[in-house]
Amino acid sequence: MARSIFLPPVLIAILLCSCSHPADMPSDEQLSLVSPDGRIALRAYVDTEGRPMLEADWAGQTLLTPSALGFTFADGRPPLRSHQRIASISGPALFEQSYALPWGEADSLYSEATTGTIDFVSQENFHWSVDIRVMNDGMAYRTRFPAQPNADSLFIAEEHSQMNLAGDPTAWWIPGDWDSYEHLYHQTPLWSTDVKANWDSLAILCTTVKSNAVNTPVTLRWPDSDSARAGTHVAIHEAALYDYPGATFRIDTAQRVLETELVGGPHPWKAAVALPFATPWRTLTVAPDAAGLANSRMALHLNAPQTEDPTGNDWSWVKPMKYVGIWWEMHLDKAKWSRWNQDENGDAIIGDPHGLHGATTENTRRYLDFAAKHGFDGVLVEGWNTGWEKWIGFDDREGVFDFVTAYGDFDLVQIAEEARQKGLQLIAHHETSAAVTTYEHQMDTAYALMASLGQRAVKTGYVGPIIPRGEHHHGQWMVQHYQRTVERAAQYGISLNIHEPIKDTGIRRTWPNLMSREGARGQEFNAWAANGGNPPEHNPTLAFTRLLSGPMDFTPGAVHLSLDPYKPNNRVNTSLAHQLALSVVFHSPIQMACDLPEHYEAHPKALAFIKAVPCDWAWSEVIEGEVGEYIITARGEKGGQGRVFLGAINNGVLRELTITTDFLREHSSTNHTGRWLVETWSDIPTFTATGWALAVTRDTIDVVGEKIHFAMLPGAGNARIFTPLKKDGE
Repeated sequence: MARSIFLPPVLIAILLCSCSHPADMPSDEQLSLVSPDGRIALRAYVDTEGRPMLEADWAGQTLLTPSALGFTFADGRPPLRSHQRIASISGPALFEQSYALPWGEADSLYSEATTGTIDFVSQENFHWSVDIRVMNDGMAYRTRFPAQPNADSLFIAEEHSQMNLAGDPTAWWIPGDWDSYEHLYHQTPLWSTDVKANWDSLAILCTTVKSNAVNTPVTLRWPDSDSARAGTHVAIHEAALYDYPGATFRIDTAQRVLETELVGGPHPWKAAVALPFATPWRTLTVAPDAAGLANSRMALHLNAPQTEDPTGNDWSWVKPMKYVGIWWEMHLDKAKWSRWNQDENGDAIIGDPHGLHGATTENTRRYLDFAAKHGFDGVLVEGWNTGWEKWIGFDDREGVFDFVTAYGDFDLVQIAEEARQKGLQLIAHHETSAAVTTYEHQMDTAYALMASLGQRAVKTGYVGPIIPRGEHHHGQWMVQHYQRTVERAAQYGISLNIHEPIKDTGIRRTWPNLMSREGARGQEFNAWAANGGNPPEHNPTLAFTRLLSGPMDFTPGAVHLSLDPYKPNNRVNTSLAHQLALSVVFHSPIQMACDLPEHYEAHPKALAFIKAVPCDWAWSEVIEGEVGEYIITARGEKGGQGRVFLGAINNGVLRELTITTDFLREHSSTNHTGRWLVETWSDIPTFTATGWALAVTRDTIDVVGEKIHFAMLPGAGNARIFTPLKKDGE
């Protein structure tokens, strides 16, 4: 009988129609799986050369052409690529699960999948298996290596998992960078992709691109000229990445092969694993449109259920929050992270302050007062601890940062107490400057200090080349480190927001204190990027690429768009309503409103929406959109008045859209009259010094047969709050 890998009480596993076959099966045997809705059909088999292969159809048309699976090793072990035999097959079986989320895009989720396993054996009698799930929204597979009579570990030189797509879809991609995801996305035909020709290696502080490979998620769409698959959207990614390198996908344009290329390090192998071991899931999400991709929760479904809270408090201390902080002013050059002047060698002149230090006691109090006045949950403080004089631009950064010692002009204990009295969380920043062993040595002390002061969230950072030398941000060694920070922080009741991270692969389901991460070219590039900042199409591209993997700390909410007087040659290249709508479109349970308090005070209409929008949701739905063009997202608040928030963002062209109110009708309560109060923040074609003027309107609508019209200007947006009007006396 096939068996689910998830067996907690919260799940419901129904296993049906299971079958198995004896060893030494004929080569024409195969595992055939069909999604519960019948639209996706997958076949796993070995070809005439004994190569394990996958093929798949979507809606009766070829989606995956024959795609090989295999591994090569760095310890002299024969490769697992050809001359493999099928030892047994189990499945198909039906697997269902429903589970609650402590925070996220929805209160709870449900999924169903057809599952199966195909077991292989090599000529050398090495046994290995491939688990497969076929869901209504795509397919996933992973490799399992059981314990072997003659081996207790493996040294994997390369994983050769292929996803060879039929036709020539359009791809939205960033380079398969071993150190950074902070690239602008490119749009090219898949089989014409030339990564190095489009690699802007000067735009990022630490970047490593080895081959013609792309990072995941990579999003693809078949053009209208491909009549068999026109409009079909696919996203390739991975789920449950533990103790293994991140995967890029190498594109062989001549052979039309798309194959994993693991991120490497200083060793001849890319992954050293103890047996038994299971790789991450390789995932392919498929939908008839872009919205379908964005509404998938496949990565969460493929992760293990919530683990036991090491504090014994059932994760009750993990709280979504909306915050402001000392951050944007450093990117504007209004303030600095460091306190001291430096000599001609770059060394700090202790005792010689430059007077521009941002994280002072006085300045932090200003942010605390603003946050308390306007109902924010916390304040981030960057630059509070010693070491910022040598955080970048120096080869030897070991021991630079001290994560418990504050600069003399910042009273950590006093500020933490003042934050507590105001009902606020103080969010410490732990920038490591990628000196990872320095951080490892101080983690327990640093997290214990935060917990003793009542702080429950830390923002970490890994700017620069990784120390020890030869390791990379996305390699196995760093994947292990990132996971250690999550598990160690949980022991102290600390949540994490990781910058310069490994990609999100749904681990937040298992470890709820891993709340958000960066992993994208964010808002700060607007303040200082030499190539003009982020173009308007960047945000609606992120919504259908990076955001498919999980929450993103993009730091939206800029309201002073010209950046005068600090950066007169830079600006935020979107409208004010676009910035407001990002708080709905870009989900993060720990969401920053990035701008300065004085700028928010000068824009009370914009601030009103930022104050109102939650960062934790009862339900979420991407209504429609196109990659790189626009997106319209609706989300329902948890509890409260049952309000619905809508965000729409546009690229650089004039666009008119009409949507129905079905998303409101589907979520109306029983005591609802069917009418809603609608407050709208939109751009109007009046150009000011900072861009399109902002208009705020109020109206009522009836959801029966109602349509909503969007006229979005170039780079503009639309943000709305729908408040249900209830029956009299209720």
